[in-house]
Amino acid sequence: MTKVLDVQEKIKQALDRMGWSQRRFAEVLFYEITDDEADDSEEQIDKFYQKVKKSLQRPTTSTELLESYFVILTKQADYKKAHLVHETSARLDFVDQSILKAVSSAGKDLLEQMDLAEREAEEL
Repeated sequence: MTKVLDVQEKIKQALDRMGWSQRRFAEVLFYEITDDEADDSEEQIDKFYQKVKKSLQRPTTSTELLESYFVILTKQADYKKAHLVHETSARLDFVDQSILKAVSSAGKDLLEQMDLAEREAEEL
């Protein structure tokens, strides 16, 4: 359940930094999630808002649902303007160590070549 609470808090903090209300967030979600043919009356949007509001409060809300909400939130221009960074992590434990070493070595070689090219350009 702590994962649910963490994602709920992450969404709430992002909304706060963006200056968005939960209602505005719900409206954006509504239009992102529903198809173009959906009834977008104020009544339907308000029902959806109530659902979103409850999902941000209940500890029994599906983590997957909250994560999908968060992904939509991170795609908004205001999210980027607020200089919020979406944390992503890559699992590397399934990658063979020799591959990781080769990639690391190639990266170092590339950086060395770039430094050398930069020094040569400065000499000209």
